[in-house]
Amino acid sequence: MHICNYCKRVLKEDYETCPGCGSSDFSNKSFLGEIVIKEVPKGGYKPNLNEYKKRSYFSSFLILLSLLFYFFLQYYFYPLIFSPLLAGLVFIIPSIIYKYKIQKKINKIKRLSKIGILVKAIPYNIVKIKRDYSNNNVPKCIEVIYDNSAGIGIPLYSDVKYDIDEKYRKYKTVDLLIDPNDYSNYYIDYEIY
Repeated sequence: MHICNYCKRVLKEDYETCPGCGSSDFSNKSFLGEIVIKEVPKGGYKPNLNEYKKRSYFSSFLILLSLLFYFFLQYYFYPLIFSPLLAGLVFIIPSIIYKYKIQKKINKIKRLSKIGILVKAIPYNIVKIKRDYSNNNVPKCIEVIYDNSAGIGIPLYSDVKYDIDEKYRKYKTVDLLIDPNDYSNYYIDYEIY
């Protein structure tokens, strides 16, 4: 593990500069087992939100597509369809709900990055969501066992991932960002710094 000597972030990967503060002064330390970091660095932790941002852009595209479909129905098929408004809303409302849920998740993770504790180097298992898939594109999630302050192991699961890529298979651990006051509020990823 690499520790930034300026902001004290603990990193698994070898970076030229610290992704949290930009410093290039690191010290190396070998850790065995989990590392619990209770002091939130300046600016908060940096979870990788790229997947959620892609989903948010996709949901914006769906809303735009739904609006275009509505206007298309309104302009070309108004006399033939009983209610173009109803037909348009069938597509627009689910798109808006999907966008809202994604944005709510992003905001929750951002808030968690400012108040949570970071547990690095937790061993994990990859768990299949359903067993009736015949192809390799099986939805999976990451399962970790978090020991709370009472020493009780709590199983926590990441969001569904269709492609557990090589970085999860390369390293034997993941990081957990968790609210110490609410164990249902957490985020699991390969590296959180």
